[in-house]
Amino acid sequence: LVASACAGPAPARLDTDAAAYRAGEPAFVLDVAGVVGDAGAVVDVLVGVAPAALAFRPGVDSLEAVVRWTISLEREGGAPRVLSALDTVRVASSAGARSTVPVWTRERFPVPPGLYTVRALLDDEAAGRTAEQRSEVLARAPGGLPRLAALRVARGAAPIDGTGIPAGLDSLALSLQAIDLAAEADLVVTVARVRSDSLAAASVDVSTPFVGSLSALGIDRSSLDTVAVSRQRVGPGTSAVAAPLPALRPGVYRLTAAVDGSPTSAARYVVVRRQDYPLLTRLGDLVGPLVYLADGAALRPIREARTEAARRRAFDAFWGAEMDDRRLAAA
Repeated sequence: LVASACAGPAPARLDTDAAAYRAGEPAFVLDVAGVVGDAGAVVDVLVGVAPAALAFRPGVDSLEAVVRWTISLEREGGAPRVLSALDTVRVASSAGARSTVPVWTRERFPVPPGLYTVRALLDDEAAGRTAEQRSEVLARAPGGLPRLAALRVARGAAPIDGTGIPAGLDSLALSLQAIDLAAEADLVVTVARVRSDSLAAASVDVSTPFVGSLSALGIDRSSLDTVAVSRQRVGPGTSAVAAPLPALRPGVYRLTAAVDGSPTSAARYVVVRRQDYPLLTRLGDLVGPLVYLADGAALRPIREARTEAARRRAFDAFWGAEMDDRRLAAA
C-alpha cells in the first residue's frame, strides 16, 4: 500500500456503461430486539423498505410494487422458524415511488430465552432482485435483573429508520421497554452528538491516517457533546416507555437511557440526515466524492476556483475530459 501511495494514485478511468441506471439490490432496514411479552421472552422484528428502493408497475389506479418478505429465526441446535408473506406496496404517483420513508412490517416471535439469529430476505418481484440482512438478538425471560430493551426512535406510533432520520423532525421519541424494575425510578435519557466527519475522505497518500483514527473511521465515539437530557418517572415491573427527543440537526448521535441510581442502561447510535437526502442538490455535494475517482491534479482546478461560476465550469470540464460522450458527461 505504501509503495502504491508513493507512486501516486492512478488516473481515474470511467466505465461509461456504469453511468447508466442498473437495478441493484432493494435496500431495506432490519431492526430486532429481545423484549418481554405477556407469555415471556419475545423477539420483536421490524423490517422496513422505502418505495424508492423498489421497482413499480402500473396498476388499476396506482403504481404497485410486489415484495415477498421471508423472516427466519434460528437458534444453534434448533430448527429455524420461518415466516413468509407477500406484500403489495401501492403509491398514487411517481413522486410517491421516490419516497425514502420506509413502509414497515412487524413480526413478533414468542421464544424460549437464548441467543437467536434473525435472517430477513426481501424479494422485489418486478425487478427480480433479492436483498438479505442478518442480526443477532438475545431474548431473556422476565424475572431476572432489571434492564432496558428495544431502544428505537419513533414519531408518534410510527418507527423511524435510525440510519437516516430526516433533520428537524418534531414529535420524535425514544421508545423502549423497562423490564423488572423493583420500584419506581427516574429514567434519564441523554442525547449526545458524536464527533463525525461528514466530508469526503482525503486522497490516499503517504500521510493516510492509521486505522482507528477519526479520519480513517469518520466517527470518534469518545468525543460526545450532550445536546439534551430528559428525566421521567417509570413504574415498577415491566412497562413500555416513550421518552421525548428534540428536533435534531444532521449528524451522528448516541442515545442513552439509564435508570437513575442503578447500573441499568442501554444505548444506540442514530444518524440524522438533511431533509433532502439522498438527493444531491448542491454543487458541493457532487465535488466532494470526486476524491474517490480522481487524483489531486485533476481536482485542483475545481478546489481552487474562486467563484461558484468558475467552480461549475471546472466541474463540467472535469467530466467533459473523462467521458467521450458529451451528453452523458452533461447528465
